[in-house]
Amino acid sequence: MNPVKLGIVLVSARPGGTELSVLRLLRALDPACFEPHVCVLTGEGPLVADYRAAGLPVTVLGADRGPGLLKMLGLRDWIRRTDPDLLHGFLYAGNLLVRAFGREGRKRPVVVSIHGIEEWRAPILDALERPTWARADAVLANSQAARKVMLRKFGSGVPVHVVRNGSDPMPRPAREVARARLGLPGGPLALCVANFIRYKRHLELIFAFQQVRLAVPSARLVLTSEGPERARCERSARELGIQDAVLFLGRQSDLSMLYAACDVVTLASSEESYPGVLLEAAWAGRPVVATAVGGVPELVVEGVTGHLVPPLEARPMAQALIGILEDRERREAMGEAALSRARKHFTMAEEARLTTEFYDAVMEGRA
Repeated sequence: MNPVKLGIVLVSARPGGTELSVLRLLRALDPACFEPHVCVLTGEGPLVADYRAAGLPVTVLGADRGPGLLKMLGLRDWIRRTDPDLLHGFLYAGNLLVRAFGREGRKRPVVVSIHGIEEWRAPILDALERPTWARADAVLANSQAARKVMLRKFGSGVPVHVVRNGSDPMPRPAREVARARLGLPGGPLALCVANFIRYKRHLELIFAFQQVRLAVPSARLVLTSEGPERARCERSARELGIQDAVLFLGRQSDLSMLYAACDVVTLASSEESYPGVLLEAAWAGRPVVATAVGGVPELVVEGVTGHLVPPLEARPMAQALIGILEDRERREAMGEAALSRARKHFTMAEEARLTTEFYDAVMEGRA
């Protein structure tokens, strides 16, 4: 039997959680069962080369933002030329356009993915999406939290399945080797890997770290990636007098070195579905201090693999970070517990198996 021709529609090829998780999934799917083809809506990005290096055909439509008439026509043409057996969209614009144009050429199963809670988005966007919702055959969410949000917004007319993202084992170089490679200082290090966008709440994390420094004067906070909030965060660190304690490293290509160099991974987001950084932290054997929002409690076991704290509150975040940074034995035990749990529950093999079952059910009309 020929493999299923799988059409994947991505909004961008920038290094974000969804884009990276899709790349890992397509690498893990059995090529005897699936033949993936990728369409990127918003122009070239760093991950296009990675997709192509994995042997995945990639078509890039253009650099404009939003749905756009030319992008709509380009996607319709790509669907007609590629003629996938199953079409799968990701993120808002990808989901919307796949539902709108997925039947081009012939009737085929159309599925969309929910990789974010997106409570922040304007109600008008939900209003635009609602009329197209029934055009999907099924929805794939990456957390129970995301599933609940979608059912609340759009009802139960379309089945919403949950397959949590997995990851691969991560190299674990020695902490001293990693710090030397990255030029990082000694002393306790907390790491936040997140694009500088509003809902990641870097400012609140920096406020909390001011309190951390009072208790642990040698501690430093390492922030990676880029985004519109970076300049504001740099200014805040200076105004709080902790600019020497907050290190802005920019976008990093080798995250395994960063995880190895740090003592704890932290995330202060006001909303999340299933943040890949916490999954990667578990595979790196690092404890986590994160806000208890969305699907984060599905990843972090309070008191076992890390600590969950309320969002938008600096003091609980600071206290949890202080507790871990001051107790080496405790944080190492939590890190090993996180790694053990990742090996049991968060493998790429398991994600690929469950996704294959989902695709099979959709193709057979059982979803």
